[in-house]
Amino acid sequence: MTLPKWIFCAAAVLLLPACSKKDSGVVKRPGEPDYVRAFDEKLMDRAIQKAKDTKQEFIDTLQSKRPGTGDFAIKKPFPAGTGHEHIWLNEVSWDGKAFTATINDEPVDTKVVKLGERVQVTPDEISDWMYVENGVLKGGYTIRVLHYQASPEEQKEFLKHVPFSIPPIDF
Repeated sequence: MTLPKWIFCAAAVLLLPACSKKDSGVVKRPGEPDYVRAFDEKLMDRAIQKAKDTKQEFIDTLQSKRPGTGDFAIKKPFPAGTGHEHIWLNEVSWDGKAFTATINDEPVDTKVVKLGERVQVTPDEISDWMYVENGVLKGGYTIRVLHYQASPEEQKEFLKHVPFSIPPIDF
């Protein structure tokens, strides 16, 4: 099972009002979800570190093919100007050394990859990972940051559009 693009579209669109209230950068993209830059960089950095520290959980679960798990995705930073653009990838496979996955978001700041392109990602390159297990988001630490920085109304609206619940921020 691969993570549908609409999940990320819902995340970007529904969390946009909360992010824009805090003066984060928002890039409008016709036909694509708006691109939202985090407004609490320290919390986002903690989310990325948590994902890096727990990546073995993702690898183990991806390999196990446990019933009730699916929608596996990883996030990787790609060079963009003087910084990086973190992009979600789906259709994830693991060969024991690296992941192969498909670019699932239209890049905004980087020109090194394109939507739908297959790329290789080493475990050390991951900036987030996620999967859904029995209707609950596992990992997805950067998603949690954006979700819990939204208003309660925006959180409720977001959850209407995704097939999973979001655990609290625990990092």
